Amino acid sequence: MKVPPPKLSANSRTKFPASPRKTEKSGSSSLENLFLFEWAPYNTGGYAFVREFRFHPSRKFRFDFALPKLKLAIELDGFGYGGKFGGHQTPSALAKDHEKRNLATELGWTGLTYNRPLMGSKQKRRNMIFQILNVIRLLTLSTKSKTES
Repeated sequence: MKVPPPKLSANSRTKFPASPRKTEKSGSSSLENLFLFEWAPYNTGGYAFVREFRFHPSRKFRFDFALPKLKLAIELDGFGYGGKFGGHQTPSALAKDHEKRNLATELGWTGLTYNRPLMGSKQKRRNMIFQILNVIRLLTLSTKSKTES
């Protein structure tokens, strides 16, 4: 028996999504959609993230979101519910994630990783945005100083 989706209130878009499943239309997870919603006010001035960015020349690894010019990657790790393994919880999936992140670091990428608990409240999401903006600022300064030397 299928359970109907919950009815959304006027405030529902600021509430944390209840399900990690992919949305049918976009193929993106509710965590990714929440990130995009929170990032939308800052999606200007060259800070528009590329989704599913393939960063490695020969491997099929992709970042959830990336700013290629700054080599900044954002990874959103969803986890299973009800004690079920999924996404980034199995030992083999964790090993693959570590391999991917290590290769990215080797290629000069800076990565930030967030999960449901780190995005679980409005204040935590605000902290996430401020952290991303601060890293962008630092990477921009670092890029400018390298070009001036």
